[in-house]
Amino acid sequence: MKNDTCLIKNVKISTRIVYKKDWCGDGQDKDTHSALVSLDVEIENPTLTPCTDFLRVVIKPFGEENENKTICRRELVVSKGTAVVKLSMTINNARLWSTWDYGEPYLYQMTAEYAGARYVTEFGIKELTYDCKHGSWWLNREKIYMRGLRLSDENVKNTDFPEIMSIDSLIAGGTNTVCLVDNAVNEEFFAECDKKGILVWQIYTLGLSDLELNCFSQKQENIYQSGLKQLNHACQGVWFIEPDERIYSEADEKNQYIAECRLLYDTLKSLDPGKESCDTRKMEEPNCMDCGNCHFGGQEALIVFDHVFIPWDRVFMCGEYDFAGMLVERFAGYHRQSYGGCKVGVGDVLIGATALVAESNGVERASHIKDKLIEMMHLNETLFSCGIACSATGTETESGNYLIDMLLANVCKQNVTRFPYEISRLAEDIAGGLMVTMPSEKDFKSEEIGKYCRKYFKGNDRFDTLERMKLLRLIENMTLGAAAVGYRTESMHGAGSPQAQRIMISRQGKLNEKKKLARQILDL
Repeated sequence: MKNDTCLIKNVKISTRIVYKKDWCGDGQDKDTHSALVSLDVEIENPTLTPCTDFLRVVIKPFGEENENKTICRRELVVSKGTAVVKLSMTINNARLWSTWDYGEPYLYQMTAEYAGARYVTEFGIKELTYDCKHGSWWLNREKIYMRGLRLSDENVKNTDFPEIMSIDSLIAGGTNTVCLVDNAVNEEFFAECDKKGILVWQIYTLGLSDLELNCFSQKQENIYQSGLKQLNHACQGVWFIEPDERIYSEADEKNQYIAECRLLYDTLKSLDPGKESCDTRKMEEPNCMDCGNCHFGGQEALIVFDHVFIPWDRVFMCGEYDFAGMLVERFAGYHRQSYGGCKVGVGDVLIGATALVAESNGVERASHIKDKLIEMMHLNETLFSCGIACSATGTETESGNYLIDMLLANVCKQNVTRFPYEISRLAEDIAGGLMVTMPSEKDFKSEEIGKYCRKYFKGNDRFDTLERMKLLRLIENMTLGAAAVGYRTESMHGAGSPQAQRIMISRQGKLNEKKKLARQILDL
């Protein structure tokens, strides 16, 4: 008996590409060019009368009318309530779905009909696998580099979402994957992604406690990492599973942002990177002289890691909290040792600029100027000596790695929290107040007042006026401008604030052994 009140509520589709096993011994399964489609058809009968009719399912390439159809027909009796019918269909000469950058996003249309009810949807046939050994992903047995943006439920429900984040803008920016978290649902957006070759990756909230979630994560193929981290990188909110060498080879310039960053800039222009002292000078035209350093610089950004895939072969500690303290101490030790090199290199540039500006001021032969330059070099080389000492006195660990002398590494960093400030003070002393009161580069190049600026700010005849100004701008940049972020404040707080080193020095300074030596001399 036919019952026109039946309803096909949903059809769940899963696909699998069919391969023949390796019979030739070459280690490769053979593609049969066919695929197995499994369907769970959910039919509801809200009446008391059983319904008897044929369930007819047709699968055909999307957009084609009568060619290459695959048909399945089965007689069913559905009583009151909901019934789930499982079907399997073989698609010959299957066209595989791929992302836009690795192939074509071929789709199939599935039409299910039963007792007057009809259900139509599109799907793609694809095989996505993960290589645990090498930490890489494969789509249809071809290695794929996933690049995309993370979207939340709030993003996809925004009424302006299609205009803000169009599929075309995603593709133009190099995105081939969209990561959706929680229960974000936007069927129109999902369908558009399928049609244009964007892989949709969805992560559902499990509703577990922290302990349960931790146990669950450890059983998975990957670990999700969540949290915040500050990085000197211009990309915010952009993720990729693995770097794709093609992205970097397509860059026109050495420091051009990769494709994800270009997309981010176009679609999320309201985001502003971390602010630095005087960083807007980089935007001025002409900007070389007033920047102080037009060749090198830095930038801060906030990177949020939210449900980031980490393959197990990249996990080095998971629950071994007994070693957490040692890990932090050793990481901090290496970081503090490195400051005996990087800050010293910056100091060399600052000392050189200060010596040149003393010459441009015509005071390089004054005894107090010479003495201050000597003091600057003494402080800088003391820092370098500490970095060399903690490295040279390091010891080999059981793994074969060399561990720096932890005490001397902390002594090195403790000195770094002080000496760059004194070096900067002496540089400002020698440079003079003109460093912060001089006209702009635009003034010096002005047709109206440029000649006066070049005349009255002239120093030693061996230096052009603009050369003198460039030296002053460089010192300004390093002592209180954009570069002071890395030379002064970073020297104070980078690798741990001063008190952190003092705590480690108190632990590792072997004070009791020193007291014992004094007691031995005095026979106490």
